Amino acid sequence: MSTTTSSQRRFVLTRDDKPIAIAALFIVVILIAGSIYTLARYGTMPLPPYIHTTLRDRERYQTVYASNGGSAAAPTAGLHFTPEILGVLRAKGIETASVTLDVGLDTFRPIQGDPADHRMHGERCSINEATARKIASCEGRIIAVGTTTARTLESFAVGERQVSVGEMTTTIF
Repeated sequence: MSTTTSSQRRFVLTRDDKPIAIAALFIVVILIAGSIYTLARYGTMPLPPYIHTTLRDRERYQTVYASNGGSAAAPTAGLHFTPEILGVLRAKGIETASVTLDVGLDTFRPIQGDPADHRMHGERCSINEATARKIASCEGRIIAVGTTTARTLESFAVGERQVSVGEMTTTIF
């Protein structure tokens, strides 16, 4: 993978000399010491096109249940949850379980031309043993909050209320 830049701080990521992503307004740092620190300090949070205001607080664009870095964007369907809301749900006997899907930069790439020809790269996702057990033992409804959760569950599904455990790259979009 190579990176080229122009004077407007636009970055074109390529694989096999073919463009795979164009990103503006944030710094891409690949495989150098301190890259996470550099991104956190100097980078600008990539936001979906439907968020029109400048992000002043990076923590505001993050779910309260996030635990690992690696995603290019927050799963926006879960942004409305607060610790208080999750506490009320638990008090009513509603259980939660976690999955991981690292949203890729392709999320921000507009579809051009025929949607059937639009290709996106895979996204890393995982399900742990505890989540798989909760899904298997659930007797009520299972509600996936957002498309990232739904894609992860669909990618690991092996039967009714059965998911495999592990990590993979999903190409379900």
